[in-house]
Amino acid sequence: MNLAPVTLLAAELSSNQTFVLSIMAMVFAVPVVGIIAGACRKSVTTREREQTRREVAAYVAEGSMTADEAERILRAGPSKAGAADEWNFGFSNAKPAPKNT
Repeated sequence: MNLAPVTLLAAELSSNQTFVLSIMAMVFAVPVVGIIAGACRKSVTTREREQTRREVAAYVAEGSMTADEAERILRAGPSKAGAADEWNFGFSNAKPAPKNT
């Protein structure tokens, strides 16, 4: 890879211009990384959901689970506690304990 144009550009830029360019690069890089991370997370979630469906179908096929039980499991969705834990970032929604006065 020929880096001659990049080195010529860097040599002609002042330190202030370099700082501004690096800030602009970070401003654009952070959302791009966030979008890629969100897409990866959605892909993993979808893959896991499909794997669960396959496993439940296998249990029904072997007779260890009824079709009604399988339907109930697949319709259940994520647990309420799991969704709450995901978004509270370690903070509890519990009220503080009363003070003993």
